[in-house]
Amino acid sequence: MWVASCAPDAPRARVPAGPAMTLGAKFSLNDASADDLLLVPGVGPVLAKALLKARAERGGFRSWDEVDAVTGVGPVKLEALKKWTELR
Repeated sequence: MWVASCAPDAPRARVPAGPAMTLGAKFSLNDASADDLLLVPGVGPVLAKALLKARAERGGFRSWDEVDAVTGVGPVKLEALKKWTELR
């Protein structure tokens, strides 16, 4: 999610994960920090670390199947990730 600005030359800035979620928007799983991931229901520190490691090894997630292959991601957590994040 991007922040709109009125000035034509103003730089675009991303909305942090917390405010994006409050607005019902998704944030990028490929740009998320560990703190961002901890905001997703069901994602704890161990899974957040595993997701970041897998993302780094792959150079980013390109499909939900790649996310599902991360140890600790099961059907329920995958659905939570799909609800609150997107792959971009």
